[in-house]
Amino acid sequence: MKTISEYIKVQRNLKNLKQTELASFAEVNINTIVKVEKDASKTSVETLTKILDVLGLDLVVVPKADAKMRFLDTHYPHFKETGMTDYLYRMIVELDKRRSMTGVTKNKDVMEY
Repeated sequence: MKTISEYIKVQRNLKNLKQTELASFAEVNINTIVKVEKDASKTSVETLTKILDVLGLDLVVVPKADAKMRFLDTHYPHFKETGMTDYLYRMIVELDKRRSMTGVTKNKDVMEY
């Protein structure tokens, strides 16, 4: 399972950026980049967003299946009336399983596949 740190380092290398260049473009201290890539610091969402913006990445928060189900029931009540809720729930659970198998959107991960 990849961490945010791993995604940042891989994307930085793909863009042929040095840590100092990334720090400069993101307007953060070089030590911040070093610590983030080593997964050695707690970084604010604001700082993380600056870094991710330079790399062309987004921070994505994905609700768990139960929260998704509540969302469907609240915002799409006609699904429940037509019997689609159970089908959609099974699809959501299956997607969550696939994501966990690929290491995407769990804990520190940020990228969708």
